[in-house]
Amino acid sequence: MSVRDKVPTVEVMMGDTEKALLLRHLSPLSSQDKQLLTEFAQAQGFHLYTQAEGIDSIKLFYSPTGFVVPKSAPSPSSRSHSSSSSSSSSAPHNPFARYTNYLQPSAPPVEVSAEPFSPLFYTLPNHGVKIHFNPTDFIQVNSEVNRKLVDQAVEFLELTKKDRVLDLFCGLGNFTLPVARYAKSVMGVEVRQSITA
Repeated sequence: MSVRDKVPTVEVMMGDTEKALLLRHLSPLSSQDKQLLTEFAQAQGFHLYTQAEGIDSIKLFYSPTGFVVPKSAPSPSSRSHSSSSSSSSSAPHNPFARYTNYLQPSAPPVEVSAEPFSPLFYTLPNHGVKIHFNPTDFIQVNSEVNRKLVDQAVEFLELTKKDRVLDLFCGLGNFTLPVARYAKSVMGVEVRQSITA
């Protein structure tokens, strides 16, 4: 690569079924660089993201599954959450409103989505939770250890339908969403707006 000395970091992200690399580069990629990166990503079967400047410059460069980011997609620092239930538009603004439908103990399986920006996700199968994440989101590195950690936390809490839980610095909801299956209600609080916005 012509800019190999201008690539300060390469991050690896692993979801349950997909893997991705985020290549940060300080100089523009040449046509030959782009061809080499495409061939490498094709051979290895991973999604490739590039970042030329700040966080908002991250873009999907190559996808082995044909995943395409629509032109109207939010920036990587934005996120959207999907739910099978709808919420009232006349309700007062609540920064955690998108979680409301996930916090009922009898709710169907939860799916928190970072799409259309990212095809990456992980699951917490013992709790019916699937969480999509962006290349810039913090997740636990070892998925098996994370599943055991969440299982152990839920077990230690011995939650009942009478309990109300406050999860501070909740991130994507790694603990918030599984705990919500067993408690009366859960409020997740996160200081990074890019994770909860």
